[in-house]
Amino acid sequence: MKNCMEWTISEHATFSLGGATVPLYDTLGPDTVSFVLSQTNLSTCICTRKEVISLIEAKETGKCPHFESIIVIDGVLPSLSKQCQNANLNIISLARVETHGAHVLSTHNTHNSTITHSHSPPSGHDVCTFCYTSGTTGNPKGALLTHTNIISAIVALSASNLLPTLTDRHLSYLPLPHIFERCVQSQILWAGASVAFFRGDPKLLLEDIIACRPTIMPVAPRVLNKIHDKVMAGIDAAGGIKAKLFHAGLQAKTEGLKRGLLHHGLYDPLIFNKIKKALGMDCLRIMVSGSAPLSGPVMTFFRCMLGIPVMEGYGQTEGAAAATLSSAEDIASVGHVGGPVASCEIKLVDVPGNTFFQM
Repeated sequence: MKNCMEWTISEHATFSLGGATVPLYDTLGPDTVSFVLSQTNLSTCICTRKEVISLIEAKETGKCPHFESIIVIDGVLPSLSKQCQNANLNIISLARVETHGAHVLSTHNTHNSTITHSHSPPSGHDVCTFCYTSGTTGNPKGALLTHTNIISAIVALSASNLLPTLTDRHLSYLPLPHIFERCVQSQILWAGASVAFFRGDPKLLLEDIIACRPTIMPVAPRVLNKIHDKVMAGIDAAGGIKAKLFHAGLQAKTEGLKRGLLHHGLYDPLIFNKIKKALGMDCLRIMVSGSAPLSGPVMTFFRCMLGIPVMEGYGQTEGAAAATLSSAEDIASVGHVGGPVASCEIKLVDVPGNTFFQM
């Protein structure tokens, strides 16, 4: 399912019982879902009613015999219950699971009875999650990440001037099945900071940002490109003195970045502070881009407009997202992803120029 509070609660509930999670993108078709369910022997899926049909179709392929139960976060409809029954699947609401859990805990506290599923925290070497990538060809590829892998990435990012505080706010909109968002959210929760969830519609993302006014923002370049194009289109449409002032301010602040200056006494209050407030980005103190290369002009544009460090990193699913990260102190250079983070070692290997043509 899409990012939501229940997604995160369900995952941490699973961890508290020593279990591992297998996140599935809500856009996956029944064939891919069936493949992942079969490969992992998954028994239970948590989703919204919208995804139930895909799960039923996956079950009906006959390739995932261990898949038995569906927990829906938005309630069970009689029609869905009937369809699940015909597919030999159990379906239950998350509310019922929570009620049962509260009853079991209450009974245990009153009568000292034994709880069937008591908390059993995992060790660092236990598998935390099966993180599936789309794969360039064929079926998705699953990376097995341990709790030590995730914690190491969190600590490494915190050592790179990305230490959240209690007052920080994070808007969760990048897909949670992707390891980048999972690590960022884990870091936020570790610090006791706040997480808001977007409404699930990319077209409403800007409205969600305005409502949340995040302080820390992980981004994918496609998001920054859209915001950049929207702002520039507005400036071009305004034309006249407004456009001239904006471009003069952008040029002045670009030159200031080369001298280590993020702020400008005239153009910030006159232009840029108003724009970033209109975008809901007036509380941001740091931005990190990942998942794809970010163009130099767009990175410089956001450094000028926001007046904050905009960093770029590189990582892989197999390495729990963290591999390299540019420095928060480096506010001028572009076109690179920094050096290794504290939890990683990087080895460079020469590859003959014609290797790729022979593959």
